Amino acid sequence: MKDLARAIFPEGGQNCVNEFLLNVITRLDDEMNALKVKLDKAKSPTLELEFCRNISARTKTSTTCEFCIKESNVDEDLFIIPLEIPEGTATLAECLLFSFDGDHIPEKDSMECDFCEQTVMRRRKHRLLSQPETLLFQVKRVKWNRERVNLAKDSTPINAEEILSVSLISDSNSAADYELVGVICHDGNAEKGHYFSYIKSENKWTKADDDRATVTTREEVLGATNGVTFMYRRL
Repeated sequence: MKDLARAIFPEGGQNCVNEFLLNVITRLDDEMNALKVKLDKAKSPTLELEFCRNISARTKTSTTCEFCIKESNVDEDLFIIPLEIPEGTATLAECLLFSFDGDHIPEKDSMECDFCEQTVMRRRKHRLLSQPETLLFQVKRVKWNRERVNLAKDSTPINAEEILSVSLISDSNSAADYELVGVICHDGNAEKGHYFSYIKSENKWTKADDDRATVTTREEVLGATNGVTFMYRRL
């Protein structure tokens, strides 16, 4: 794992854990797909590549032109679903609804409509099309501060629900509930800090902090408000 980290981040700077996690998953997906191609060419027994498929969520982004009211749709497979943070103390479910429920594309980012060819404000909405075994969410804590011309961390306290329903952002009539099984937390600012994580296994929570792993409580995990990445498993 250290060799992989050095290959991805050769300069050894302070890097976002989500970027590292996404690189690990993407490389694993590429290697497993390459292995499947080799086995198919060798006419070996079919290999079921479940891991990456079980954490890949299919989403739909719908963009509506406010001039002609026509809608364009783009489907995308995401290993990690990015979430915006609403103002004030929030729960992860509130971040989910805030991010998926629809937003205006900023005027500076406006593009010409594919249908009416007008450059106008557009509204964008996201939906969850699939319900994989595992969902990974990343809250956007680090953002570019235009006034100070630097990166700034959003330290808004976020509480994660132990059971999360995706019914409000799913196109399915039978949306599943998901159980919290992992949290990656960050102490510090946008330039430096310290990561640690909580992992649930066999109905017990463990805190992993550098080379130390200690048993912890459900109350400590649900009380943590500095989460960056949240892992949920389908019930």
